[in-house]
Amino acid sequence: MPRAAATSPYLLTLVEPNMQLNLVALRRENDHLFPELIIVEPDYLVSVTAVAQCIRPTGTRSAWHVLKKFDHFVASEATLLGNLSGQMLDEEVHGLHADYIDTARRFFADHALDFASCPIDRQSFHQNAQAQQRNLRHLSQTTFKHQLHLSDEEGVCIEPSFFCEMLGLQGRIDLMKPDGTVVVEQKSGKIDEFNRTAHHEHEIQLMLYMAMRHYAFQQPYSRLQGYLLYSKYPDEKSIWPIPNAPNRLREAFRIRNEIVAREMEFARTGMRHFIEQLSPEDLHQPGKAEPLWKRYILPQVDLLLSPFHTADETALAYFYRFHRFLVREDLLSRLGSSEKEASGFAAAWQCTTAEKREVGSILTDLRLLSTEADKEHHGVKHLHLGLPTADEKRRTGRAAQLPHRRHRGALSLRNGARTRSAPRHGVSRHREPTFGRRNRCHAPRGTDRPNGIFPARRPKLGD
Repeated sequence: MPRAAATSPYLLTLVEPNMQLNLVALRRENDHLFPELIIVEPDYLVSVTAVAQCIRPTGTRSAWHVLKKFDHFVASEATLLGNLSGQMLDEEVHGLHADYIDTARRFFADHALDFASCPIDRQSFHQNAQAQQRNLRHLSQTTFKHQLHLSDEEGVCIEPSFFCEMLGLQGRIDLMKPDGTVVVEQKSGKIDEFNRTAHHEHEIQLMLYMAMRHYAFQQPYSRLQGYLLYSKYPDEKSIWPIPNAPNRLREAFRIRNEIVAREMEFARTGMRHFIEQLSPEDLHQPGKAEPLWKRYILPQVDLLLSPFHTADETALAYFYRFHRFLVREDLLSRLGSSEKEASGFAAAWQCTTAEKREVGSILTDLRLLSTEADKEHHGVKHLHLGLPTADEKRRTGRAAQLPHRRHRGALSLRNGARTRSAPRHGVSRHREPTFGRRNRCHAPRGTDRPNGIFPARRPKLGD
């Protein structure tokens, strides 16, 4: 049995019967198992950014993940500058040395609506953007090239996306060496100038990316280098090396597990009880950043929660019922349904290629016919792929394959290879569907099921 209560007592309040767990980096002593990390419902991939947003100067609270969903997004000068600096990083690392006017023109063409709806000081915006371009150009020709060996000549990955079922995380790294030994996360804003350090939430974000490389790719931390890049600064304050911190990393995974367990609870019973019990003080750790909390954050939290206290009962009943519907739909899209084979995003690693082909969720044996270059952005614009012909299918034996079924049980505890509990019966159409638990496809160890992290160029999957 796993012995985690001593180091992670919070798990005792989260774990329920038949819940799926990943025991990561397992150590066995006699009849006891000692994992470095325990991941609750690992098929539910949580954004690394979502975890980092729960770590604030006023305290670390997973409830921020819920309130963040109700806080409407408005394009701001800071977010636009951050997106523009990300485009500049791409251009400078690949040695394009684009003129600022050309860079700004391309960016404005893609974000015209955001600029039209966002009141910004144009002169200040362009000054800050040009300063960031100068800083990134200098860094790409010095620190990146000679110390970190990040250059177009040696190979570099810009914004590769990662889906890590082992740790239940997903995210997109800003800059990485192809072998994953150097990871860089870019920030266009300021450092924590009061403490003269990098922001804690930024450090956690980078630590989680490094953890994906360490645990899923078995890369030792001694060969991993993580850096926060604050492109606002031209001097030594621009690059911050981030070491591994096991205690802080476990705290981040506690936040991740609490987010998942809460979403599962919302799908079962709704969020009324959570909102009725939530107090603004639950989001604040006493003694931490008291002036910031009282002057700025507390009024915002009160404003966000006030509709729940003033709305009439009919409106609240409608809201809670509709919210539960949205949460259940989100779980279905992530974990799949017991009533439909190979459904949900988790089927990407739960199903073999043969099972995906059987239900029509994958096309295999495609041939690359031609490519079309994008001269303006210096990349590939189109890939033209061809389906296999009937003769090629006969030669490979695809046409001779017959659909097959095998009995599928439920999952219980997992560590690498999947272990099964006793089979459970399916549900009738009149009962509520279960989320990816009873009739999903599971490949045994040694088949063509991928494992761990799945890198891709784009897109980044949002919550």
